[in-house]
Amino acid sequence: MHINKTKRFITHFWKEDAGLTSMLVIIFITNFLVQPLFNESSLIRYINEYLFLTIILSGIWILIEKTRNKILWTLAPLTFFILTKIEDLNFGPLFTGPKIFLITSTFFILIYLVMKKVFEPGPVSFHKIVGAILAFMLLGNLWANFYDSLYFYDTSAYSFSTPITLSQNTHFTFIYFSFSTLTTTGYGDIVPVSPFARSLVMIEQLIGILYPVVLIGRLISLNTSTQSNSDSK
Repeated sequence: MHINKTKRFITHFWKEDAGLTSMLVIIFITNFLVQPLFNESSLIRYINEYLFLTIILSGIWILIEKTRNKILWTLAPLTFFILTKIEDLNFGPLFTGPKIFLITSTFFILIYLVMKKVFEPGPVSFHKIVGAILAFMLLGNLWANFYDSLYFYDTSAYSFSTPITLSQNTHFTFIYFSFSTLTTTGYGDIVPVSPFARSLVMIEQLIGILYPVVLIGRLISLNTSTQSNSDSK
């Protein structure tokens, strides 16, 4: 009984359109509540990491067809999780370089899985439109990792109105910066200085402008068209 409930919970995210809405709620809570308020709590962080790993692994095994591809796609998130746990044993940041590559790959995989679910054959439901919004938010998280990784290697890449140190929660700082950039509402408290940082910002700004217009607008129009066809019948 307990196993069936657990299996139903895991598969809910990818076998039902409503799972996209559930994932958006989780991402929203993680970004805007867990990161700023509970970042120092090891228990909350572990729960968040296990949930993230469960969601992405279940997505790979449900949506990716060939077994070989399933195994290959599983390597990035699983290896990232293992390296993170090794570092948590007070060994320090031993795997920063590999982890940057792995978390980037993991976000690309998750965004791909979400978009694959959004564009599954069938009517464009409310949940699929929410799924497109979810992918948009995941792009914000992906760029936050880019900014955070660049800052790790080059602390002069950005200018801050209030100086921060590596001991602080820089990741949430760059989540804030990423979503401010993605929505083109930057407040000037964080300014990209290095050429590479500026390039990342410009690319994210372009995505922030074009994505809602091209993709979400298209989905809404398809949804309206589907409803009109149903009404005419």
